[in-house]
Amino acid sequence: MSEPAAGAAPANTVPKLGIDRVCRTFAGVGKQGSATVALHNVSLDVRAGELVSIIGPSGCGKSTLLEIAGGLQEPTSGRVLVDGKATSGPGPERAIIFQSYALFPWRSVLRNVAFPLEVGKVPKAEREARAAEALRLVGLTKFQSHYPAQLSGGMRQRVAIARAFVRDPDILLMDEPFGALDAITRELLQEQLSALHLQQRKTVVFVTHSVSEAVRLSDRIVVLGIQPGRVVGSFTLPRDPGQVADLPQREREFSDIRDELWNLLLRHGNSPALHVKQPG
Repeated sequence: MSEPAAGAAPANTVPKLGIDRVCRTFAGVGKQGSATVALHNVSLDVRAGELVSIIGPSGCGKSTLLEIAGGLQEPTSGRVLVDGKATSGPGPERAIIFQSYALFPWRSVLRNVAFPLEVGKVPKAEREARAAEALRLVGLTKFQSHYPAQLSGGMRQRVAIARAFVRDPDILLMDEPFGALDAITRELLQEQLSALHLQQRKTVVFVTHSVSEAVRLSDRIVVLGIQPGRVVGSFTLPRDPGQVADLPQREREFSDIRDELWNLLLRHGNSPALHVKQPG
């Protein structure tokens, strides 16, 4: 049996997703415009099967970081690595779910979910079977023939999640996917995401403004500060192996961490909204 090369890390220690000293600067607008440093020297490792939430005040670069991780933006400096290998641009191993559903109104639910496979030239019978299975995972089997306009907001977001799952990516990048939903629907989708994560063991990076949502869902929470966006804290919240989380119970169990998160946000944010302690 061959031995690993000297200095090589064991395979199980290589992060599924690595953000390595990423900086992102946006050029100024006009003659007097100065450059804006959105992200400065951000490093983050996400292990396979881990659900990591990123929280921080508005303008701290959360969405920018997620788009860089997904290959939709190039960093000014630094690298994105998947399984230890540097990436450039989007890749099939990563799927992004945005707050807006971005569904095609003229396509049925099934055909919306199957669209990435259609682009990939997957045969029709196979892509429809895979789309049907993805819809089963999110509880929408009975709505395959419906159109987006016939669905509630929560159902449309489940279609978007199914469309991400149909590609069977290793990594899901979720940018405030439940932010525009009412409180009841949001809690239901949090429960469903927790169950899907346990079942599928995808690696998930989840951007949210909600401290409660981060505490409920995450294995680990990373906090970004502002001006420039940078990592100012990280908190680990252990899950019970093999069990779907009782989300309200998790929030009670980790109330001390929730308070620490709020205090950290207050110290490192300059958004007026952060000067009032909000429940989420």
